[in-house]
Amino acid sequence: MGNGKTMSVNDLVHSLKQRFPNMPAPVFCPSRNGDILHSQALVDTLFSNFEAVPFDFENCLNQTIEYYNQLLLV
Repeated sequence: MGNGKTMSVNDLVHSLKQRFPNMPAPVFCPSRNGDILHSQALVDTLFSNFEAVPFDFENCLNQTIEYYNQLLLV
């Protein structure tokens, strides 16, 4: 599910790099036929009809990292 905000691959890399400073740099390759270069979810209907609420990407990323950290500790 989207949150109605745009996010580029560079935005994602920046968010991950803040949490994992030793992460290797991404390798960008030329686009291929059929690649979707830009996409943004239209979530207005979802939010109004299903009581869904927009989520904060950074918060969800933190929760996801914490979840997987807990799995690794088991």
